[in-house]
Amino acid sequence: MSQSKKCFIISPIGEENSAQREHADQVFKYIIKPALDECNIEPIRSDHMHDAGKITEQVFNAIQKFDMCIAVLAFDNPNVYYELAVAQCAARPVIILIEKGKEMPFDLKDERLIYYDLTIPSYDERTHINSVIEFIRNFEEINWKVPCSIPGFDDAIKTRDFQYFETTQKFGGDEVWKEIIYDSEKILYLMGTALNAWRYTYTDEIGESFGEILLKKAKEGCKIKILIMNPDNKALNEIHNEHIIPVLPEEVSDTVRVNIEFYSKYAEQSENIELRQISTGRLTQNQAINDKYGIYIPHFYSIKSSNFPLWKFNEGSNLYNQLLKEFNGLWHLNAPIKDEKEKAKISETRKLSIYISYATEDADLFKINIIAKKLKAYDQINQIFFFEGESHKDFVQYLNRNLGKCDVMLLFCSPNTSKSKFIAKEWVGADANDIPILPVFLEPDYIPPLLKTRLGVQYDQLNPQRVIENIYNLILKKTLNLEFTELVRKKERY
Repeated sequence: MSQSKKCFIISPIGEENSAQREHADQVFKYIIKPALDECNIEPIRSDHMHDAGKITEQVFNAIQKFDMCIAVLAFDNPNVYYELAVAQCAARPVIILIEKGKEMPFDLKDERLIYYDLTIPSYDERTHINSVIEFIRNFEEINWKVPCSIPGFDDAIKTRDFQYFETTQKFGGDEVWKEIIYDSEKILYLMGTALNAWRYTYTDEIGESFGEILLKKAKEGCKIKILIMNPDNKALNEIHNEHIIPVLPEEVSDTVRVNIEFYSKYAEQSENIELRQISTGRLTQNQAINDKYGIYIPHFYSIKSSNFPLWKFNEGSNLYNQLLKEFNGLWHLNAPIKDEKEKAKISETRKLSIYISYATEDADLFKINIIAKKLKAYDQINQIFFFEGESHKDFVQYLNRNLGKCDVMLLFCSPNTSKSKFIAKEWVGADANDIPILPVFLEPDYIPPLLKTRLGVQYDQLNPQRVIENIYNLILKKTLNLEFTELVRKKERY
């Protein structure tokens, strides 16, 4: 069973043996806990928290991070009203309990309310228990997302789409990372250099290995995809900084190979577990994505991995969708070639059309006309498109008429590239139409930031023929992988 959700109980506590404590305990015992137990939600009150640190910080953290709150408005406790306001500002799902006969404050009259009593008949008939359960079912139907009930705070809570942590350590220990697996019901996508941490830090309470946990989730119907660096990918050495982690590059490659063997063993045991190696492309981040949220950890070269920042993006947000797009892009790009005969057949019959995007000021620098002429001389290439005019109207017509015909875009990157709105229209249009973009660059810094993960060719002004050969080989590699992947997908469909 998946780990239960959590509910923070905003309640007066009072001193031990006081009337407040007795009342709070009875509401908790006879109304709140039975309802939450039935919904598989763990109720936590502030006096249940025993972690080191300031209790107020733990309370505010619980209000923001737990799945919902229940506020017990008894004894006109100012702390209760204050914490309730925090929960409402943070747009948390909240159920308010107030004792029958008590007057509700004017500002709360339109909120979700349950008037309760602690009589034996109401407990026996589950009157208030069922009311709490009904509210929870409503939260489930709207995916636990509620609007902010305080005017003017809507913009302030838009950041609820994500949470930021200064370091992965501050994100939490093993328990927090376990939740990513527990919360995975439909999908679980993991991407990393070696995925070593998952293998060694995850231990289930009954002693199961991480691989066995994956098998269990796969058996429940969860689709699991694992992307790991290919040990022969040259970018692997660029990711690893020996000055920060004193391990030789060969040792890093060996670790990756061991982990590939580990994950492969479990992928062979379930059709719901797939493993691919990143041979094409470069890893710039670690990701963990399930059907509820995504974890994004960017790579930094000059700091330890434990100090990398971390973002958590909620499902449905634009940022979550970008994570999925990046993962799926690398996943399809690195589809395995299972049939060499089919690959050769594609190579012989497929004729390619190329779109060249460049700044007109760079035409001579990159020798665009020569490159276009020599690429078109290859039997594999059918057409080359590149705009040579100056009129904006003509450019738009040219773009609309020809971009959709192309299999690949060559984007020549220079200082002039970032200044041209025409070039931006070209590569953004290509990306929107899922046309592969291959940067050709003087320096990597000239590549648009959103395209830095794409495999490209560095332009050598002293050896343009070698550049043309590299471009041609990369075009074949890119289009061949995509064509073959589509062929495999069609076969699997039928």
